[in-house]
Amino acid sequence: MVLEDLIYYGESKTIKILAECGLKYFHSDFMQPNEWNRYKCISQIRFDECKKVRFIVYYSDNKNPNRGKSLKKKREIFYNYYNVKVEKISVVFEYSYKELEIEYLKGEGEESEEVKTEHIMKKIEKLLALQNSPNEHEALSASLMAQKLLAKYNIDIEKIRGETDEAIDETEVFVDTGNKWKYNLANVIADNYRCKVYYLGFEKIVFRGYRTDIIVARRVYAYLFSVGKKLGKEYVKKHKEEYGYTEGIYNSYCKGFINGIKKELEKQCTALELYCPSKVENDWKIFSKKMKGVNTEINLKDIEAYEQGEYDGKNSVYATYLDDSEKYIKE
Repeated sequence: MVLEDLIYYGESKTIKILAECGLKYFHSDFMQPNEWNRYKCISQIRFDECKKVRFIVYYSDNKNPNRGKSLKKKREIFYNYYNVKVEKISVVFEYSYKELEIEYLKGEGEESEEVKTEHIMKKIEKLLALQNSPNEHEALSASLMAQKLLAKYNIDIEKIRGETDEAIDETEVFVDTGNKWKYNLANVIADNYRCKVYYLGFEKIVFRGYRTDIIVARRVYAYLFSVGKKLGKEYVKKHKEEYGYTEGIYNSYCKGFINGIKKELEKQCTALELYCPSKVENDWKIFSKKMKGVNTEINLKDIEAYEQGEYDGKNSVYATYLDDSEKYIKE
């Protein structure tokens, strides 16, 4: 049994004791080690050298002041619990890892469906947070893994984000002139990240949809565009050294690169049944009525370059990581 599961069970045990005393707390009220958030009223300290964990529930509760006052008024009740201490500014719950493991294995660790769902939602929250990671590989892979968990457990992403009535918004990406394949890549990203896309001039790609979706789409697009451009130029240089010509090589490679990405993302979204929200679709029908089409066709002149681009495109999505959530979150 991994430590993170024991800690989560310790949180559940603490919530249960607080509930027995008439106080309603949630897993979202717990701060993680080395974290400070003024809206979370329970801090966590781990003592790995003596294999213990401590949860400190403060009377000062910025999220729910009345709850904090109630905790303070009821503090005498907690003297009935052997592993709870009442202090001047808080009530402290302390458990040994061994104690938690024994209780869990006895069957007391069995979770209700509601608690299981909350546990999964907590994992998804971590993945969504990782979408902002400075590590581009981690950001993209976390984004795809979050999609997978949302679909697997039939959880609406709005339930995680707390934004059930998001407004339609836009965000832009500035890209180099030329590189006609950038439009095709933008279409693929929009189709697989629950949003729409259009172009302004020759340098601006605009994603339209829910803000939480278009920010991720922009990040993924900018990353994959830079990867494709870099790998495409490297392939052209290598091809010239080997064969002495470059005509049609870059575009053929990029056409394959986009198709490789499309195959991987569509495989993910088809399996998970992820679709563009109806509100975004309806907005787009009205918004795009007077738009003119753009010819984004790329000619294929070299099948070998295309196949190498397709291979590199698939790898750029890091699809091989999708089934390994431990690379991005601790279970």
